[in-house]
Amino acid sequence: MGYLVKYRGLDVVCETLDDIDKLADRLSNKSVALTQSTVSAIPSQQWFAQVAQSIVIPTENPVSAGFRRLKTNQRRLLDIIVGSRDPVSDEDIRNKMGLANNHSISGLTTGIKRNFKRAGIKDLLQKEAKRNGSGNLHSYYSVNPKFIEELREELSH
Repeated sequence: MGYLVKYRGLDVVCETLDDIDKLADRLSNKSVALTQSTVSAIPSQQWFAQVAQSIVIPTENPVSAGFRRLKTNQRRLLDIIVGSRDPVSDEDIRNKMGLANNHSISGLTTGIKRNFKRAGIKDLLQKEAKRNGSGNLHSYYSVNPKFIEELREELSH
């Protein structure tokens, strides 16, 4: 879980309270000509940490953030892939979703990858091309195993 802190008008994500302390140190170590009127305007590290704790906002889970951006068909495709133990063939996806060709699948997977990349996940979907017994090339889709449980939880809502 991260912490969102406003610093100089910017949103800064700090991973730990120590990071907030370092930010407070940086603020208090600025060389400022101290006069009687500015002394009270410069916060102490302890005061800054107390204020930062009071305005702490947990950051969103990257899987949840990426999933929230998906359109209905993209969620449906993820549901098909996550629901299967083995990689899902392009033919199975076309049949289950009623798609005409693999270009439609590519459009959906591109949208999924783009939305999750914006959330900070670059390796969600995996695609492998294999030839079947008659020599036809088929694509097989799967989800990176480290995201399966979180995606199942998101899909169950």
